[in-house]
Amino acid sequence: MTSNVSTNFLDVISNSPYPVALLDTQLCYITVSQKWKTDFKVGNDFAGKCHPEVFRIEGKEWILDYHQVLGGANRKSEYDLLIFPNGLVHAVRWEMQPWNTISGEIGGVLLYMELAVKKEEREAHADRMLTIYRESNEVARVGAWEVDLIKNEIYWSPVVKQLHGVPSDYVPNLTSGISFFKEGENRDKILNAFVTAVEKGESYSLDLELVTVTGAEMWVRVKGNTERINGRCVRIYGTFQDIQLQKLAQIQLENSELKYRSIIENSLYAFMQTIPEKQITDANQAAMDMFGYTIEELRGMGRGILLDEDDPAMDEFLETRRRVGKASAELTGFRKGGERFPCHISSSIYSDTQGNKINSMIIIDITERQEAEKKIRMSEEQFRGAFEYSAIGMALFNIDGQCKRANQSLCDMLGYTKDELMDIRFIDITFPDDIPRNMELLDELIAGSRDSYHMEKRYLHKSGRPVWVLLGVSILRETNGQPVQLISQIQDITKIKEAEQAMAISEEKYRKIFENTQDIYYRTDQNGIITEISPSIEKYYGDKRENIIGNPAIDFYYFKEDRDRIVDALRQDCSVIDFEVKLKTKNSELRYASVNARLIIEDGQVLGSEGSIRDITFRKIQENELTSLNTELKALNTHREKLLSIVGHDLRNPVAASLKLAELAMMDVEHATKDDLLEYISRMQAGLQNANELLEDLLRWAKNQFDSLDFNPVMIEDVQMQVLTCLKRLRPMAEAKHIELIEQIEEGFKMCADRDMLDTIIRNLVSNAIKFTAAGTVIVAASRRGNDILFSISDTGIGMPESIVSQLWKKSSHYTTYGTMGEKGTGLGLELCLDFVKKHRGRIWAESNPGLGSKFNFTIPINKLS
Repeated sequence: MTSNVSTNFLDVISNSPYPVALLDTQLCYITVSQKWKTDFKVGNDFAGKCHPEVFRIEGKEWILDYHQVLGGANRKSEYDLLIFPNGLVHAVRWEMQPWNTISGEIGGVLLYMELAVKKEEREAHADRMLTIYRESNEVARVGAWEVDLIKNEIYWSPVVKQLHGVPSDYVPNLTSGISFFKEGENRDKILNAFVTAVEKGESYSLDLELVTVTGAEMWVRVKGNTERINGRCVRIYGTFQDIQLQKLAQIQLENSELKYRSIIENSLYAFMQTIPEKQITDANQAAMDMFGYTIEELRGMGRGILLDEDDPAMDEFLETRRRVGKASAELTGFRKGGERFPCHISSSIYSDTQGNKINSMIIIDITERQEAEKKIRMSEEQFRGAFEYSAIGMALFNIDGQCKRANQSLCDMLGYTKDELMDIRFIDITFPDDIPRNMELLDELIAGSRDSYHMEKRYLHKSGRPVWVLLGVSILRETNGQPVQLISQIQDITKIKEAEQAMAISEEKYRKIFENTQDIYYRTDQNGIITEISPSIEKYYGDKRENIIGNPAIDFYYFKEDRDRIVDALRQDCSVIDFEVKLKTKNSELRYASVNARLIIEDGQVLGSEGSIRDITFRKIQENELTSLNTELKALNTHREKLLSIVGHDLRNPVAASLKLAELAMMDVEHATKDDLLEYISRMQAGLQNANELLEDLLRWAKNQFDSLDFNPVMIEDVQMQVLTCLKRLRPMAEAKHIELIEQIEEGFKMCADRDMLDTIIRNLVSNAIKFTAAGTVIVAASRRGNDILFSISDTGIGMPESIVSQLWKKSSHYTTYGTMGEKGTGLGLELCLDFVKKHRGRIWAESNPGLGSKFNFTIPINKLS
């Protein structure tokens, strides 16, 4: 308590020549004057003693007076018989009043007590007590004020005048007194409190902002009490205290706390405070969302409920935190439903103001980050495969043109090994005549004026011969746009260029006779009417040139949009090169063509256009066929790899386990009991049954992928019986996990569907429900809904977040995970369900929430399928 008492105030009390004692709020001694010690023979052995227990007043319970003083009142008595500690009784007079701490709060009782003496001496003592009170208030910056409503006079003590910054002879009035309070909320509060005190006699205590004569703003605490006569308020009096320092400290503390709570509560990361090794004391909303508990549930929990104590990284994490005071690690967390998830934890231990150890933790769910890292690794592997085994040359160059990576196709094309190419800049193996154009395009690419470029150029083979290539270059940049490396795709077109060169020689040789036999030369006027065309049009179009001249060029376009595009391009650039369009023959057959054309301009006037047309139909057909073949080939490779993976792992495991059981049974046949053999056989049967079901799924999936699975919808007279038969095969699997299988299908329910496919759909969905349910129920239901029959398989399992549900039906994801007892899936089940439901022209979807189970629904139209 003494930390809240001014040192000067303690000195005044201790050195006072009067019998004065300073008591705390528990009425225990803080200090007493030397006169007190002398008069009441207490010596120095007073610290910590309670005053009412040392001195008693005969026939009076004066503890009530102390409580009233602690509430802010003043109390006194002119004559009381006081029983001293030695048992003697003396007449005393006493006065009590509250004293204020540095922060402005009532800190206890200031007690003046003297042996009864003459009236003159009592008055002198009273004057001296008043002086002591004033001096103590001067130290604490507390002044007194009074408003006499009868005389209409206002009194301000010297301290009050000092706080307002007015001179000692300043005479205040009610209006000027109110005007010192800061305009707005502060002035309104003091005015309302004063009026209420006058009208109703209510006391008040307000913390307000005051504006002094010099314009300085300061916080003061104003207290007011009323004196009423015959129900009328005649006087209001009170204290005026400077609380600027403590108020500013309080505001700063509140702002700091507000900012702290705002940052914590709005953080995307989970935040917790714990008593180390004991319990959680606080957590933000992100922590409650992450772990699935309320704040009441989290408080009192131990670390082992939320974090995996057996995680190998946990011991190192705790040791580092113990040694250094802080630590971070990637650990395993447990959600309320039992779901495990990876998280990154940063922990720091500090001591609060009371010296208690506090552990502050920030927890980040890194599930998505790990998934992203996994996808990046897969993407890198796919890129590496596409890069290394590409049929065309591929290379990575840095911005200076140094080769950093090349595939085998490029090495075979240029005759260098990979190591030799690492020491070569692309400019060193470029044909000299092609360097300027190549550098021009490269500079534009690096500068960002283009995203990529393509060009035909010549490289120099290691042997020195030129190699014609079609070069495509793109650029990889940092997120800030800084170029990192160049990605080059290089296709050997040497044979094509040799053919083109031979063609050019041939065309030059026979130009006058055949007038560009391979291509079609044409010319139009400014209205688009054909004025000239080469004889080769006859082979292309199927009509003689003389029958074509004079007709509009638009008549020969298969699509009018192609004509509009080429006209717009000519108007913008005056020429087009290798402009691909679709033309038609006399018999309206489609022909793909590549057009080179330019506007004929003389004296600024467009007179028409001229150009050449090359038939690229055969090339386009080949390109389309090649694209289709590549797509089919990729699909076949994907199917083959998936089949090999499942056959090599998921199918082999149960067969191998069954063979091992058979081997053990044969080795122990002479000593084994019948029950032992039955155990071996039942386990072999279960393993082989799983293998058989997996094999059936594989066969159905493979047939479905290659469109060789027959779709035979029939009328199923008793759907309930078919579902019960399916559940019977799955019952041992459910009973092993204490799961009850329930069907909710009315008796005599019938529908049209492929019996085997329907059985496969229900079996896979129920198997999955059992797999992801630790204990509880799995319900299979069916009902009519509009024009559909709705099936639903619901469970009480662990459920899934929305991020996983959205991936279930994407064939590219092949999502699979382990069940509650470590069961391994193949990833085929849901794909089969999706394909088979689609064959029935139905729809399949899932509903799930973590910890609340899952529900898979699918529909089959009621109308008879064909």
